[in-house]
Parts: sequence; structure tokens; C-alpha cells
Amino acid sequence: MTTPKLNFFESPHLPTPTSPTLKRPQLYLPDLKEPPPDDLRWTRVEQWLAAKSLAQNTKRSYTRELKRFWNWTNKPWNQVTIWDVTRYKEYLETALIQESETNTLKRQLSPNSVALAVRSLKSFFRWMEQAHYIIENPTLAVSVPTESEPESKELTDLQVQALYAALERRGHSQLRDTALLATLSHGLRAEEASHLNVEDYDGRRLHIREAKQGSTGRVPLDQDACNALNAYLEWRKGQGESLTADTPLFVNYSRDPRVRGRRLSYDGIYLVVKQLGQMAIDLALEQIQDKPEARSVADLVGWEIAVLAEVYPHQLRHTFASNLVLGGMDAYLAMSLTRHRSVSVFKRYSNKAREKQAEQAFRGHVLDLWMNYQTDRPNS
Repeated sequence: MTTPKLNFFESPHLPTPTSPTLKRPQLYLPDLKEPPPDDLRWTRVEQWLAAKSLAQNTKRSYTRELKRFWNWTNKPWNQVTIWDVTRYKEYLETALIQESETNTLKRQLSPNSVALAVRSLKSFFRWMEQAHYIIENPTLAVSVPTESEPESKELTDLQVQALYAALERRGHSQLRDTALLATLSHGLRAEEASHLNVEDYDGRRLHIREAKQGSTGRVPLDQDACNALNAYLEWRKGQGESLTADTPLFVNYSRDPRVRGRRLSYDGIYLVVKQLGQMAIDLALEQIQDKPEARSVADLVGWEIAVLAEVYPHQLRHTFASNLVLGGMDAYLAMSLTRHRSVSVFKRYSNKAREKQAEQAFRGHVLDLWMNYQTDRPNS
């Protein structure tokens, strides 16, 4: 796959940002204590997690939220009351978060984060009641906060090009990372990419066998992605690796002997994308230093590229879905490619596409009016 050449100073349609910020502060919640192995309350949480068929990300989120509640109260689960859950919900809604840069306490959890916490407790205590560990469910009368409609977090064309340009600096993992980035750019979730085996690639498409909410299926690939995967697999064969049907498609090349050569995990994929984002920023800064005469344009491009410090794999899925709709594809066909099961979830991409199309139509209308004005204007 040919890595796109990128010049950060030749992007003709850069938006003018309002109060651009080159570095967004990272926020951290207080560290949570780990439950001891013999803690009966946490044993019930582990039983609940084992009883549910959860995607890895969902399981991770539920574990975090139950651990937070476990830290907040020392009551046995059968003694937790509706009033306890209500107070905990109010605590989350008013809790302050520590800002790492200034070490000050500010900002509250978002309504969506509080909603996730309440939904987690509702699911846990509903199971506790069904398993006859408690008599009454203390969460029944507690409502889930209203959540804002999720927005598409797609990347711009320039940002995608910057990630591909950064591949040139990936050294020994360049072929793997090129194939991985191309795979994620076709709408796969990071967890789905992690679960892929060699047999799941047939030379033209990927077979998703494990996916969130059963959204399995086959994903067609463009030629560039096929070329990237073919080059990566041929390189592995050249290294003497025996590729069988159940061999992981993406392998970890960490220096840590405990994980080297094993399947690239969700966390590993997340780290690769984060590293590519940082490398894209470094590459942009080098070009800015080399071309001081383009300072005004560099300021804008620097702002657009700087947000790649916070890039994460799922944004590539958002980008894929948004581009399908923006390209004029029928929403239901696009849903088939992204394997979304819910129209209400997918509509974030349709809404974003309509916004962009409306803006383009507006600007075209204004341009037409201006051209007509110039034509009709009497010569002075």
C-alpha cells in the first residue's frame, strides 16, 4: 500500500477554529482500590459478569462502574437501599474530577457517564434479585439520567492522511500497522480486529466472527487494504512464521517477551493508533520548523493535527460510516457494511451528513447570489 504523501501547508479548505487549543487537558478520576480476592461483595460482581454475554469493552465499563460503587459504599449488597443508590447518583452528578495539569478539582462527570454508572448498577442488582441474593432491587425507582444524543467523532481527510504519513516512522512494525490501519479504516471495531485470524481474510474481504451485539458479517475491502494485508502476511511467511487458519491476523511485536508474538490485544491496537497520532504531530511540527514563512497556515494545520494526541481506534469506524453516507450511499446499505443493528445509533452519521450537505448548499447559494450581484451590478 502506497503511503499518501502529505504536505501540511497545502490544504486549501481549512476551517478557522474558535480559540484553538493545542493541548487538551487530560482528566482523571481518583484511583480506585482493588477489591481483595476473598471479598464476598466483589465475588458477586464477578459472578454477574460471568453470567452475562458481554463484549470486552462493555465488560470493562461495567467492571469499572461496579468497582467505583464498591469503593463508595462498604454495605453488603443485600443492605443497599434505594436511598443509597439515589445518593450515589447525586454524588456522581456533582463529583469533581482532578485535572492533571493544574492538579485542581473541577468539572463534573458528563450526563452520559452518570447514565452508564446507573445502568450498570441496574443491571447488576436486577441479576442479584433474579439469582435470589437479594429480596428487593434497590435501583428500580432510580431513573437513568437523560443522555445527550451521541455525535459522530469522525476524522478529517487531513487527519487520516497524517496517520498514514506517520506509518513511515513505524520501523519493524510498519507493514503490520499499515495493514491494521487499513483494516480499522473499513469500519472494524478494535476488538473485532484483535479477534481476527488468518482464515478470516479471503483475499477480498474480512469475516467478522466475534462482534458487539452479534453484529457479525463480512466486510469487503478496497484494493489498497488487500495489498497492505497481503504484504504483511507475505512478510511474516518470509520471517519463517507458519501461518495456519487459527493464527492471529495481527501479532504483537512488543519487546516484552510475555506478549511478543501473541495476538495483538484491544489495548495493543489502541496503543498503536495513539502512537501514530503522536508521530503525526511530530511530523507536522518538523515541517512547521522547516517552513517558517508559512506560519499563518501552519497555525491552522497545527491546530487540526494537534487533536490527534487524543485519537482512538473507534474514530476510524466513525470516519468510515460518515464517508459512506456523505458519498451518497443509501443509509441501509451503509448499515450493512458497518453492521449496525440500530437505526437510532446509525442516525448520528446521517445527521452529520445532512449538516455538511446543508452547509455546502448554503455556501453554494450564497456564492450564486454574489455572482448574480456582480453580473447585475452596473458598471461604474
